Amino acid sequence: MSVKLHEIMSAARARSASLAAEVAGYLVLATADQIAGAPRGLGFADVALSEEGQVRIGGGQPVDEVQAERALREMLGAMLLESSSVTPGLLRAAHKASGGGLDALIREIEVALVPVNRAAARRALARVYRDVDRARQAGRMADWQPP
Repeated sequence: MSVKLHEIMSAARARSASLAAEVAGYLVLATADQIAGAPRGLGFADVALSEEGQVRIGGGQPVDEVQAERALREMLGAMLLESSSVTPGLLRAAHKASGGGLDALIREIEVALVPVNRAAARRALARVYRDVDRARQAGRMADWQPP
């Protein structure tokens, strides 16, 4: 079972799930890691989070690397708008002009999340999954549309 990124955003808007800036960063970082070898244009319905805190890609269209980077920067920016906190490094990564490619975006996010702790990230993402799943089951989701 999984929750889609748009559901995470709906639960965060309803304040039924906590979406910290670091969690948003880890979601985008894991997504970027997965598409770095085969860039895809992804939307909020194409990214899912498993119960174990694993990010999975399902869908999207093949695009060039700059388009994939731009989509992920926009995704990060939208998540930061709903997050309970914002960090300067992640905000810079979200608003920086595209052109450096996915590897550059990955490095920027890793620098913003120093120290990068992928095991702690999985635990935090698993907690978000549980919060969103409970909110979904209880009907405590807000209307949210991607920008």
